[in-house]
Amino acid sequence: RAHNVNRLCGSGFQAVVQGAQEIILGEADIALVGGSENMSEVPFAVRNVRFGTKLGTKYHLEDSLWEGLTDMQINTPMGVTAENLAAKYNISREESDQFALLSQQRWRAAQDGGRFKSEIEPIKMKGKKGE
Repeated sequence: RAHNVNRLCGSGFQAVVQGAQEIILGEADIALVGGSENMSEVPFAVRNVRFGTKLGTKYHLEDSLWEGLTDMQINTPMGVTAENLAAKYNISREESDQFALLSQQRWRAAQDGGRFKSEIEPIKMKGKKGE
């Protein structure tokens, strides 16, 4: 069984969550999951055209990326929410960058130390330039 997950920049993580849920619920013994994000290919949507439109109708194209990254309850983009939280909790850009770097360094140390060896398996694929 296979399915696609489209959660914008959270698709890979959501795929891992869904794979874990299937194992926990006994729906699967193993789950092969992965993610790939392509924010520049997010589609536009057109509403209320399922059963056709009149000739000459102008369509309102909805930017799915903007819609998906905006909290519609307060009409605020996610990036602005992040900046508001940083201001509220006095987190500087430098502190945020340092935390992000530390997180990446911890991952690298764990990866180099073999902590994820049983969880990550490379997949070899043949392409135009070989394997």
